[in-house]
Formats: sequence, C-alpha cells, structure tokens
Amino acid sequence: MLSFLANPPKRTHTASLDPLPLVGHYTSSFPNSPKPSIIANRQFLPPYSGPNTFGTPPYHYHLRQYETFTVESGSLLVTVDEQKSEVRTGESVTVQPGQYHTFRNASESEDLQILIELPRLGGNVGMFEEKFLRNSFSYGMDCKRDGNVGEPSPWQMLLFLWDAEIFLAFPIKGVPRKIQRGVSWIVMFVGGVVIGERLLGYKRTYPEYYNEPSGVGEQTKGEGDGAKVGKED
Repeated sequence: MLSFLANPPKRTHTASLDPLPLVGHYTSSFPNSPKPSIIANRQFLPPYSGPNTFGTPPYHYHLRQYETFTVESGSLLVTVDEQKSEVRTGESVTVQPGQYHTFRNASESEDLQILIELPRLGGNVGMFEEKFLRNSFSYGMDCKRDGNVGEPSPWQMLLFLWDAEIFLAFPIKGVPRKIQRGVSWIVMFVGGVVIGERLLGYKRTYPEYYNEPSGVGEQTKGEGDGAKVGKED
C-alpha cells in the first residue's frame, strides 16, 4: 500500500445536497423518475469554452446501460461513434450500450440544461447513477477548493469510472473494436483498481459524497473535515 503517495483533498459533506452545486451557479440534480426502473439526472452546464469545459466528459462507453439525453434548454452536441449531431430544445437522443460517445454544450454563449436517463440495473456494481455522479463531481470540486491538491488524481477518476462500468474509448483506426475494448479494460483496471485502489488507497465511494443505501458503505480514512459546502462563487 502506497497511500502516503496519494494526495486526497479535504472532503466536504455534499451527500444530502440536491441539487448538487458545481462550478458557479451550475448544478446537478437527481429528480425522481415516474418510472422506478429509470435513473434520472438533470445537469445545468456552462457554455462550451474548450475541451476542458466543466461537464464535457472524455470519449467513453457504457458496458451495459443505454443513455438517453433530453435537451430542456439550449442545444447539445453529441458525438456517437465519431458521428456528431446537434440536439436542440425538446429533442432527445439515445446512446446504446457499447457505443463510443461524448457530449458537450453546442453553444459558446448560452447555458445548457439536459435530462439524462438510464436504466436502473440490479446487483452490487455501481452503475452510472447518483453514486458515480456525486462522488466524481464532489471530488473534482474539492480538488479545486483545496489549494494543496490542484488537479484531480487520474487514478481516483479511473476508479470511479471503473466502479460505474464506464470505460474510456480508444478508437484505433484499423483495429477491431474487441481489441480496442481490451486495451481500454487493461488501462482502466490497472489505472483505477491496481494503482488507484490497491496501491494508493483511493475509494470507490466516500460517505461525505454519497449516502450508501442500507448503511452499506466503505470505511474511509481520512481527510473529511465535516464542512457543509455551498455553491461556489
């Protein structure tokens, strides 16, 4: 265990906040879906200002879940298997399991509000749902707040992604998709599980960020300071 090499931020208590404050006045909320089999997340995101714009995920795919985006205001640029399409207010698009995709605000001047819906799958594996979003967003915000940390650890982020069955996509021209996915699996497992979890001691979830159902949570050592976070100015 090389946990002394990790540099976790002071964790603020965000698990009970809904909406979850992000950068400035932007938020992520978790509305109840009329269908119990569906997980819903509403994201209010800033205009696009480059690849590092908050709320612009890396090119990735979901192992088992389809994902439906509905634009509530603004316009969304979705890239699916390298094909770009613009989704406008009132329109929806669904990405199937295994399809490489990313998305971002299509506008450089207007805010974007989208509703993301996914099927709720059974089992103990942490899917792309409230657990993943609360942990990854809150961790990223705490890294910004803690001047001793700076950028989020790639090993921690890979572990969050691995736990949610979200795999980074590595499209390699001329290489079969199965081999591409094999490369992705190796990168995600080694980076997230071997380095992030086993060597550096990062966790797949933190009680400050997410209330584990039925009181089943991982014991975390740590740096949580018990502070209640508000919206960032």
